[in-house]
Amino acid sequence: MSAHSARPATSGSPRVALIHARPHQPQGKGKIERFFRTVRAQLLTRLTADDTASLDAMNRRLAAWIEGEYHHTPHAGLDGMTPLDRWTQVGDAVRYPPPDLDLDDLFLFETVRKVANDRTVSLNGVVFEVDAALVGARVTLRFDPSAPNTPVEVVHAGRVIERARRVDLYANCFVKRHRPSGRLEVDESADPQQSDPPAPVRTSPLTMASLVREDADADDGDDRDDDRDIGNDRDGRDGQPDDDTTGVR
Repeated sequence: MSAHSARPATSGSPRVALIHARPHQPQGKGKIERFFRTVRAQLLTRLTADDTASLDAMNRRLAAWIEGEYHHTPHAGLDGMTPLDRWTQVGDAVRYPPPDLDLDDLFLFETVRKVANDRTVSLNGVVFEVDAALVGARVTLRFDPSAPNTPVEVVHAGRVIERARRVDLYANCFVKRHRPSGRLEVDESADPQQSDPPAPVRTSPLTMASLVREDADADDGDDRDDDRDIGNDRDGRDGQPDDDTTGVR
């Protein structure tokens, strides 16, 4: 395994499941729909030009309305109590996280991937490299979808193994797999850490123009040879008498 320290993958994780409501079915999210109805009836109708001047102004107006009016208005769903009165009854039972707890880490997205034979996994179109010992295993990748450049955690058997690295295609091509044992090793004879990258391909001085010139020169040579052969044939015929002139008239 990697030298990274392993720790429980989801220690204190809230285990929140993201479930999307069906479109055009407000019954599946009745509480939030009821809140939106109250906002439209009691807040939006009273907004001024200053309230809608910017997003910050809208947020300030919304926060003032919630704290000053909404929390002090009796709710039928709370048996006639106000939200503030209900909070005073149950607020002591609410458990707060410790100040040193990383809340962003608790709400990372998770997805399962199988490690390919070249020790890589794919996530959102990006190929990552993981520990070679995980080849063939199913691992959980923990990531922040809103920050694609943040590290991706690799979890196996309930423990964080390492942080995935974006694959180095040149280095990865030197990784060999032993089929009988499934063990991976790097080809030492061509270690990408020691050897230079492949030299750029040099263009040959032989160009299409030179090929055309060579073909033209060859054709000229063939034409000269043909002319020479024709001349020799003519000379041979001139040195011999015609059959018609040798006959007796």
